[in-house]
Amino acid sequence: MALEEKLILPLVERHIFAVEWEEMVGHAAAGIPQEIGPVVAGMVMYEGGLHAVPEQLRTVLAEVAPGAYAAHCERVHGTPAPPRATDVIIGTPFVGVEPAPM
Repeated sequence: MALEEKLILPLVERHIFAVEWEEMVGHAAAGIPQEIGPVVAGMVMYEGGLHAVPEQLRTVLAEVAPGAYAAHCERVHGTPAPPRATDVIIGTPFVGVEPAPM
């Protein structure tokens, strides 16, 4: 998510109105199957904190989503707390990494 915020959001801010952004976010959220919603919300909260989810859902998600995501991570990664996006190094000069000087 940190890489997305660094590379994509500046473009979004210049080319997409806030109303359009909210509409896209709402449309994308509506397409998330209900059974994996808590896992997705937990991932967003794990990377971006509680403020990264819609305010009207924070109370409910704060109780459910972190545990759902931790259980998912335990099954997939063998740990309930995998490295965060800021801990992962992307090794190509085309994706968020400055190319080496020639």
